[in-house]
Amino acid sequence: MNFRLVANNISKSYDFRENVFSRVSLEIRSGDITGILGPNGSGKSTLLKILAGLIKPTEGETFLEAEGKKVPENLRNLYFGFAAPYVNLYEEFDAAELLKFASEAKGLSFDEDKAREKLEEFGLLKSSEKRIYEYSSGMRQRLKLCLATFNEPAILFLDEPFSNLDESGIAAVEKAIEKVLSRGGAAVIASNDERETEKCRKFVKLEPNY
Repeated sequence: MNFRLVANNISKSYDFRENVFSRVSLEIRSGDITGILGPNGSGKSTLLKILAGLIKPTEGETFLEAEGKKVPENLRNLYFGFAAPYVNLYEEFDAAELLKFASEAKGLSFDEDKAREKLEEFGLLKSSEKRIYEYSSGMRQRLKLCLATFNEPAILFLDEPFSNLDESGIAAVEKAIEKVLSRGGAAVIASNDERETEKCRKFVKLEPNY
């Protein structure tokens, strides 16, 4: 897998207010683990969501190249996986149903055996038939990470990935990141927690505009 994700001079503001951050440029390549650092209010989550294609910058541009060719904007989600504590889940589904729904929403086929393996990886297989509204906060976080990694993304975007997790959950996150890197992928982690970013090799440091 050979790719690069580039952000050129991106800025973000809301409702014509002062920019959350200004003129940020970075490049993410195969094998990178990039940390987004900064105090509360500096825009870490906002920058992560822009890089993952979930929201657009107010100024500047981002683009993804795979094997030397630009990936159309509407296809970038096939290369990305995103997990954050604030991601909402469809609570009326069970875990397997949610994985199937998410795969089909991306236009991908659903593999039941792979789903069982992934749920086992994150310690959710025994609870896979429960409705998600029955899950604890830690189980929900595991499921969000399961969703983010299920379709083997090229770039895994994580916002405070250890939130609500015990030691076994943290170990599962670390293993998932290693798997992405072993395939030639990359990870981007937004956090102020040194334990979450200790394996990062590159950093973007944001400062608050207040």
